[in-house]
Amino acid sequence: MNVDHARSALARVAEDAAPSAVLALGEDAVAAAMTWHRAHPDAPAPTCVAWSDTATTLAALDRAGRHALALVTVTDQAPELVRHALARLRDLHAERLWVCVDHDRARLGPTDLVALALVAVDADAPDPDPQPRFSIHQYDVSTYKRTPDWLSPRNWANPERWNRHRW
Repeated sequence: MNVDHARSALARVAEDAAPSAVLALGEDAVAAAMTWHRAHPDAPAPTCVAWSDTATTLAALDRAGRHALALVTVTDQAPELVRHALARLRDLHAERLWVCVDHDRARLGPTDLVALALVAVDADAPDPDPQPRFSIHQYDVSTYKRTPDWLSPRNWANPERWNRHRW
């Protein structure tokens, strides 16, 4: 993984998001969160969690509480642990989740990330290597699912239309 690029990308995400609280999981995510905190000393210190076994990591996340932004770096952790941690972060601990995946060492495939509702937003593809060495994915609860047009009272469940249309 191009560590400098990954850290700067995650630090840039934190800078652009201007979060009220940051949770960092993984060594490079912690470094990015600390870089952000040095630039914003008035903000609360980031909550930092290290990867460990499943029970320890999930317990540390439970103690961390809810945050506006979670930064995660995935390297050589067990896929089951990463899936559990990312799902827990997405559902319980963060409004926005940014994940940097090291494709050289990670044991997760792109479908694992899509299954967790993560959207790819950035990739580092060096010229000689057509495959990206790492990628950045995001999940934002406020933009995850748009309310579809058909799910509105003017299209259905509208009492004014009950006698006009039959289903």
